[in-house]
Amino acid sequence: MAERSEGSNNSYDALPYNDMPHASAHPRCFETVATLFGMTPPPLPTARVLEVGCASGGNLIPQAVDLPGAHFVGVDLSQRQIETAQGQVRQLGLTNIEFRHDDILQIDESWGQFDYIICHGIFSWVPPEVQEKLLQVCKTNLSPQGVAYLSYNTYPGWHVAGVATDMMRYHAAQFDDPKQQVEEARGILKFAAETSDENTTYGKLLRDEWKLLQTHDQDAYLFHDHLEQYNQPIYFWQFVKRVSRRGLQYLGDTCVPEMLLQNYPKPMQERLKSMPLIQQEQYLDLLRGRRFRKTLLCHEEVPLTRRLTAESFRPLYVSLASNSKTLKVEGEDEAMTVFRSGPARMAVDDPLVKAAVFYLGDIFPEYVTYDQLRLAAIERCRQSASHTDSDGPISERLLSEALVRGFCAGMFDVCVHPPQCTSRPSDKPTASALARMQAEGKGPVATLRHQPVQVDELGRYFIRRLDGRHDRNTLAAHLKQSIDSGEIVMKQNGQQLEEVDAPLVCRCVDDTLSRLSQVGFVVR
Repeated sequence: MAERSEGSNNSYDALPYNDMPHASAHPRCFETVATLFGMTPPPLPTARVLEVGCASGGNLIPQAVDLPGAHFVGVDLSQRQIETAQGQVRQLGLTNIEFRHDDILQIDESWGQFDYIICHGIFSWVPPEVQEKLLQVCKTNLSPQGVAYLSYNTYPGWHVAGVATDMMRYHAAQFDDPKQQVEEARGILKFAAETSDENTTYGKLLRDEWKLLQTHDQDAYLFHDHLEQYNQPIYFWQFVKRVSRRGLQYLGDTCVPEMLLQNYPKPMQERLKSMPLIQQEQYLDLLRGRRFRKTLLCHEEVPLTRRLTAESFRPLYVSLASNSKTLKVEGEDEAMTVFRSGPARMAVDDPLVKAAVFYLGDIFPEYVTYDQLRLAAIERCRQSASHTDSDGPISERLLSEALVRGFCAGMFDVCVHPPQCTSRPSDKPTASALARMQAEGKGPVATLRHQPVQVDELGRYFIRRLDGRHDRNTLAAHLKQSIDSGEIVMKQNGQQLEEVDAPLVCRCVDDTLSRLSQVGFVVR
């Protein structure tokens, strides 16, 4: 999702970037972090948003669908990608978004001010003069309480990645065609990984990089992230120094838990806790070998406070941070319950807090207010006929504290303005117009939580029909017709079912709608 300066050969026309939504590059995330750290950011529903290097709109168009009262502008130097984005906008009938084929260097004060500026996957891949222009845009075109987002490659982690990149670039430079360059680059790294001495540090490095590259099998990723003319990582402290010269300051990371010392080993906490924030962040990068950052900036004169309190969370909406299917319960008993979700871990002994976590699991991917969560947890406790004091002041205080603790641990997600997804499909369920359009193809489909999800054939079949006009009986009738015609094949244990009766079709409709809603495709 990068952009090249005018006058260079634009490789994004020859090999378009396979862009997609990024949850961390949604202004919802920026607004939330800014609010937690003491700012009064512009309200998201009516915000003005600029994305520089927007590619074909994979990150920006879902935002415009999500926030019809906001206004969005995307700019990119690749005419091919801009035309693709404009075609999607016309197909969706959107009136709150525009795409401009233009050079970053041409952005000036006449473009106006924006409340949120997005620069994802650009900064490290453009020459120094364009980097400085990006920082100038983030200063000049950012509203007083606005937030800018820049992602970039960082040292020391990129020192390791740079070894593989240098090898691939040296070998690929012998060829002119971008697709052949990609093929040759992938081949030389694979060859080096397979033939290097597995007992040496260098051999392990090459094998790890080859393994990582295989998780990004798209040609566009390899070319634009590794073979571009410019790819200059930077140390975090150097980046902060550069932005401060432009009158900007470091607000935080899009992932707040990664900033918190409490999530790192005790010796690391003790060593770093007395350091200023920028030093802390730089040492964390050095100690963890970080290679990529997603940084939020604001104007230098904006006062910030990074003390997370229960009061600061009360006005926010809360949800589980990841799919409820990843929520694991360990050691559930009267005394203590341990919840795990991915790397996040939370030990709970209060019944109201336990009930709240289970409730968030039940309603995922929805967000609820603190008061809604508290009342639902109280009702859950009452239904279990235990702990009648769960609505008392002590339990309420423990719930407030647990909300902060769970967010800091990465168990919960919070936001100021939540996405309009539901875990409980209505009688006539609806998916977004964008999801229905994307379900016509084979690529990922954008959820309402701004995440790309690869959907199976049956899921795509249903998403295309979730337009708010079909109830479950109608969906079941359509599915039965599609099965009878051979358009849809029903399988059980990997084997095609020869006979599919009406009850089975109805169960399939219910199960599929439940599955799609749990991922975040169904609109509230």
